[in-house]
Amino acid sequence: MSDATLLLLPAVCDAADATACWWRLSGDAIVSEHVDAEWRGQALSLIALAPVAAVRLDFPESQGETARQAQAIARSAAIEQGMADAATLHAVAGTLDDRLATAVVANGNMIEWLDWLATHGADPIAILPVGTVAPPSEQWSALTLGPERIIARGGLVAPDEPALRDVLVEPGEEVALLSPEAIHQRLTLLARQLPLNLRTGRFARRRLLLLDWRRLRELAALALLIPLLGLVMGLALMIRLDQSSARLEAETARLTSAAIGSQVTAAAAAAVLDTRIGATPGASGSPFPPLAALYQQLQQLQGVTAVSVTYRPDGTLAASLAATRVEDINRLLLSLQRLGYRVTASTRPGASGQMIADLTLRSAE
Repeated sequence: MSDATLLLLPAVCDAADATACWWRLSGDAIVSEHVDAEWRGQALSLIALAPVAAVRLDFPESQGETARQAQAIARSAAIEQGMADAATLHAVAGTLDDRLATAVVANGNMIEWLDWLATHGADPIAILPVGTVAPPSEQWSALTLGPERIIARGGLVAPDEPALRDVLVEPGEEVALLSPEAIHQRLTLLARQLPLNLRTGRFARRRLLLLDWRRLRELAALALLIPLLGLVMGLALMIRLDQSSARLEAETARLTSAAIGSQVTAAAAAAVLDTRIGATPGASGSPFPPLAALYQQLQQLQGVTAVSVTYRPDGTLAASLAATRVEDINRLLLSLQRLGYRVTASTRPGASGQMIADLTLRSAE
């Protein structure tokens, strides 16, 4: 991380007071150190450091076949070893200085820190235990970071308080004081690696919705295509209906032409038949009902075709039908009878090997 602001969280958060210790990081060096509220105006990535007394650090033995398994086991064990109810604790596990490490903090502290930061318009990318600034060493070392005083050795990191130091450090043992330069080096290392980031789980930083303008343009183009697709589908349906209508009109014209003995169009078929029937003495009824009934049955029986159709002046529809099987013709005749028509028929062999049925069709009324 090339540029960042490191902020030491106060031991007691006061919503009315934004004063805190903070450092400005540029490149691989700390370029400035402050104790004021001006950190709020820094347009840089913010990394917060949690007080050493509020976060328990531990370096357990690694268990598990993979690093992820080892961290999961260590995190669960850290919570179980806590002095408070497990539901009130938040734990993370990771690698610090090539060692497996865990950090445990109370949920209440996390909420207090995040609320204080939000009050001052801040949303840090990470919250790190300030105890991670202490370098790994088998000898006692101490450091001062603003109001934070830390003492550490091996896997022990604790607040550097006189009473606690008297208990931890044996008489005659030396405690090395970490220099400001070494502290700055550790701060830059932590800003680059972000080990043991407490902003996980329920405390994870919410991701901002970033718009992918290329994908947005694709979606916009797709939205514009939807009406066009609807129009194309509508045109396709209209074309199919038009083709079906054209086939029906062609069949109507063919049957009507066969009935009157001359070629007519579908549009003129009704008028020509009405004229022919009206001009014929004794004509009875319209040819359309029996003609429609015959055409309907022919549509259902693909093996039967009409060779000729004639409408007689007495209201009888005469037709010659061709079929490969007599059974198909009989099925058509029975269907016409069920529709209420009087049907007579005689069969004869056709020239092409098909059976020809000469039938008459007349309304039963």
